[in-house]
Amino acid sequence: MRRKTGAKGWMAIKLDLEKAYDRLRWDFIHATPLQMKLPDSLVEVIMNCITSCSMNILWNGEPMEPFKPSRGIRQGDPLYPYPFVACMERLLQLIEAYYIGGHWKAILITKGGTRISHLMFTDDVVLFGEASRDQAQAIKNCLREFCEALGQKISTQKSRILFSSNTNAAVIMEVCNVLSIQKTDDFGQYLGVPTIHGRVTKSTFQDVITRVDKRLAGWKTKCLSLAGRATLIQATIVAIPAYVM
Repeated sequence: MRRKTGAKGWMAIKLDLEKAYDRLRWDFIHATPLQMKLPDSLVEVIMNCITSCSMNILWNGEPMEPFKPSRGIRQGDPLYPYPFVACMERLLQLIEAYYIGGHWKAILITKGGTRISHLMFTDDVVLFGEASRDQAQAIKNCLREFCEALGQKISTQKSRILFSSNTNAAVIMEVCNVLSIQKTDDFGQYLGVPTIHGRVTKSTFQDVITRVDKRLAGWKTKCLSLAGRATLIQATIVAIPAYVM
C-alpha cells in the first residue's frame, strides 16, 4: 500500500460491526450449519442451546417479566465462537462470488502472485480492493446483502479506509462518499498489534513495554513470594512480546 505506483490506487477498509454478536439472527444461524451439511440432530442441539435463553430488565431495581429474544448469542458461552465464525464464513463466500463474477477487484501483492480481497478474524474484518467508485459501490452492495441476511450493521462512524499513496484525491473523496466512511492514514491496531506503516523503531514496541510494566506493577504482585514473582516475570515477558512478534 505504501509503495504502490501507477494510475490505479488501492484501498483497505477496516470494518466495525455494530454489536456483532448481539445482532445475529437465529434463522440465519439455523440455516448455516444446515448448509454445511451437519446432521439435523446436531443442528437441533445447537439451536436449543442458543434459543433457550431468556432475559429480564431491572427497572428501578425491580426485575420485570422475563422475555425471550429472537437474535444474538451469549458471549462467554463456550459454544458462541463456532456459530459466529460459521456465519461470518458466509460473508467470505459472498466476497468470493463477487470476485469470481468480476465485480470485486482484489489487490495483487506481487506480479503474477496471490490476490487478497480480505483479512478476517471473527468480527475483525479488513477488505481490500481497487480504489474506484465502481469498486466502492460493489463492496457496498456486497456488505448490504450480507447485513440484510445476517442482521448485522456496519458502524460507518468507527470504520476507516486506508488508501495507497498513489490514489487520486478526487477518487478518495468519491469512495468515501459512496461508503460513508472516513479515510485514515493509520489503522492503529489490528488484533492487538500495531499495523506498521514505516520503519520499525523502538517506539513501535513501546506498547509492549507498557503492557509488561502494567502487568508487573499490579497490586497482586505484592502478595506473591519471591518465587511467585519470578514465575510471573518469566510468564509475562515471554507471553506478551511473543504474541506481538
